[in-house]
Amino acid sequence: MVGEFIKRQLDETKHHLTRVLQDWPLETQDFKVTPSAMSPRETIPHLAECNIAGIEYLAGIDHEWVTYHPASQDWSVLCEEMFALHDKAVSELIADGSEKAFKALTSFVLLHEEYHVGQLVQTRSVAEPEWDVFAIYKKA
Repeated sequence: MVGEFIKRQLDETKHHLTRVLQDWPLETQDFKVTPSAMSPRETIPHLAECNIAGIEYLAGIDHEWVTYHPASQDWSVLCEEMFALHDKAVSELIADGSEKAFKALTSFVLLHEEYHVGQLVQTRSVAEPEWDVFAIYKKA
């Protein structure tokens, strides 16, 4: 039961990320709500690195942060790499099935991604006021 719940939540989180990043205007991809905030273009590789860190945590490796460098700063490449690493982390952590994998799955993937979904929604709604903040949700 818990496993199915987590899988549904991971699906929702990926949907939220997909929708908030979809068709993000080029001119606001580097926008920051505050000077200390990450821009969307900075957030995407950060999320990719969190997925790597989750896999490494399971393997007993203490991840060295800010070591992931995407192949390109192109928006579509950033998103493609981040979602590929999301899928890899989810697949490997679910397949392992251990308590440690569950912790990595919830901490490095599920909760962390939703945290950043909220930031991305806020950033996009400030940078693009006409964007529908409810666009991230699945239609019933």
